[in-house]
Amino acid sequence: MIAMKRRNTAAGGITLAAFLIVLAVGGSALAGGYIQVQQTVVPDEVYLAGSGGSPETATLTLTLTGTGPRGRFPIDCMLVIDVSATAQIDVAKEAAFGILSKFKEGDRAGVVAFATEAHLIVPLTDDLTRVKQAISDLSRGGKSALGDALKLARQQLTNEGRPDAVLAEVLLTDGQSNSGSDPAVEEKMAKELGIKLISIGIGNLIDRNLLEQFASETGGLFLPRPRDDAPERIMARLAVTSAGGEITVKKILPAGISYAGGDPAPTQIDQGADGMTVLTWRVGSIGLGARWTATVLLNGTKVGEWATDADSVVTMDDFRGVPTTIDISPLTLRVIAPNAAPIAAFTYGPEEPSTSEAVSFTDESSDSDGKVVAW
Repeated sequence: MIAMKRRNTAAGGITLAAFLIVLAVGGSALAGGYIQVQQTVVPDEVYLAGSGGSPETATLTLTLTGTGPRGRFPIDCMLVIDVSATAQIDVAKEAAFGILSKFKEGDRAGVVAFATEAHLIVPLTDDLTRVKQAISDLSRGGKSALGDALKLARQQLTNEGRPDAVLAEVLLTDGQSNSGSDPAVEEKMAKELGIKLISIGIGNLIDRNLLEQFASETGGLFLPRPRDDAPERIMARLAVTSAGGEITVKKILPAGISYAGGDPAPTQIDQGADGMTVLTWRVGSIGLGARWTATVLLNGTKVGEWATDADSVVTMDDFRGVPTTIDISPLTLRVIAPNAAPIAAFTYGPEEPSTSEAVSFTDESSDSDGKVVAW
């Protein structure tokens, strides 16, 4: 995610700052943690298809459930405010207050201010009054260490952000950086960590290309200037209500099991040269508390014990938007043949016995799928 920095002039010649939001959910260990995958197979033993035994078909039920907080994920937000000599700090403060006014119970905020250097002013807290007071007390002067400020905010969110919270950096600036580290490095980190950048241009010398690329590369939002509905649009983007999106289920059946139908039917069915069957469903998104279920009818084509899945997976974007893969744990389906009747067979001797002569019988009976135990 390398940003190409160019200067553009905002329409109307309005002299303002720039407002950027970075949205994320921290902790790679959470990948896929809010989509639960469960499956059952009933019965777990069937007769070989076409053998005449009953039952010949098993029903496998696969369920994906969206779990997590009720309603939406909470927000942990760092306000990253440009206080350099060129900053339009009054406009930045007003924009920050507008965002904070839309926070709900359970949301938290903190403040990083930057000029020549970046400083943590208020760590993450649910005391929004304290946050607003700290913003009101800010004054400007110095160069602009945008990259350092983004890094400091990211570190605060990584170390102190809650595992079930949407993490956001709200950046108020003209987008210029002439001190410290390159903000393009933080842009790359944002993409890898699932950070969405949402930017609002509020200056006539903003680095529009940089802010637009931040948004487009991370699936965020760019607004070219402040609007009355900007806080609502921003909060709508931060209000994550899906446990996962772009969900695809790929179920791979082994050679000894065949697909006999399903509801819903797979989006795609592929037959491999090795006899495996690949069933694909494109599910889309699953909301918090919502559920997606597929039933799959299975027939046995070879006698034996078969795993219901051969490297089956669920691929998705987790609630941060980061690509994630969840393995589907296989079950066991036993395929048997109907019991064949034993064949009775005996020999005796002598073949022409005389009166009172002892006759010996030899059992030569057989059972193709078992053994003779009595006669």
